[in-house]
Amino acid sequence: MKKKIIKVITATLLLIAMSFSVLSCAEIEGKSKLRYGKINIEYYVDGVKTEQEVGFKLYLNYAPATIEHFTHLVEEGYYNDTIVSNLSGYFEFGEYTGSKDALVSKYDNGDYDKIINSEYRAGKTVGSKGTPRYNEYGQIFGEFEANGIGGNRLNFSGGALVLKRNYSENENNSYFNTGKATIAVTFGSASYFYDASKYAVFGKLLDDDELTVNGKKMTSVNFVNSLFNDYKSYTDEADDTTISYYYFGYDYSKYPYAESDAAYEEDEKKDYATINAKLDEYGRYFMKEGNTYYYKTADGYKGIIDADDEDDALLISAFSKKSLYMLNLPYADITIKSIKLDK
Repeated sequence: MKKKIIKVITATLLLIAMSFSVLSCAEIEGKSKLRYGKINIEYYVDGVKTEQEVGFKLYLNYAPATIEHFTHLVEEGYYNDTIVSNLSGYFEFGEYTGSKDALVSKYDNGDYDKIINSEYRAGKTVGSKGTPRYNEYGQIFGEFEANGIGGNRLNFSGGALVLKRNYSENENNSYFNTGKATIAVTFGSASYFYDASKYAVFGKLLDDDELTVNGKKMTSVNFVNSLFNDYKSYTDEADDTTISYYYFGYDYSKYPYAESDAAYEEDEKKDYATINAKLDEYGRYFMKEGNTYYYKTADGYKGIIDADDEDDALLISAFSKKSLYMLNLPYADITIKSIKLDK
């Protein structure tokens, strides 16, 4: 009998010891458990396609609903072959496939809705109050302090992974719950990413790993930062002018504003109507060469936008860094070939 008791006690102590061992091995940073992953990026070096894998970590305790959402998209292969579509102050991907001259929206073609469908959304909540996680459009509740969910210690520095959402100068919660799958990698406060309490920041690129890129040693965050800086424009050596490419990625007629914003944005809506008319006339692909803006025609970027014309000038104002929808495209395609998470 004593031997049986000793065996039970020994087994129990062994299980407890193993539990403590597992807990001690679980990596924790800033009071959050971590999960690691890899992003495989395809880009061009002297016109030749090249691939580079970079590492990132998710902070599982800071934005758990957002991370579950992101993880589901990753596991379903949603991000495979999406392209980097904006370098306007940050490194953005997640909505478009195709190329910089022929973007295809995964929101418009139904790819996103097939994954974040009504069956998947049913019954999912966010926060301790059991708030519905998704709205009828598949947009996720903003998991951040300004939206009633605190405790996230992350900010926009050092290659932060942020779930992008809609934005307006008149910030209120009608815009807080509009995120889908677009990811912004930020390297500090930039554009409208100025207050981390108003965005779901859920991960970081690694800053302590070691990559070898073109014979140089660098970290994952340094590599992505170098792509961000190198690809947002280029200099034409023939006439020493800087060339950048743009795409206007929003249709105001399809996504009207909330009623609560109607009074504030009456003038803005008139401006947007003018911009929409210009987009109907010029299309959505643009190039800036030096101080001159062009729109894409059948034979290239040949149409000149007249800065002295009042309506054209309004369109040019949308090229500002704080514009949510005028996307600063890389001058050569950068593609997210895949994202994988460690088990």
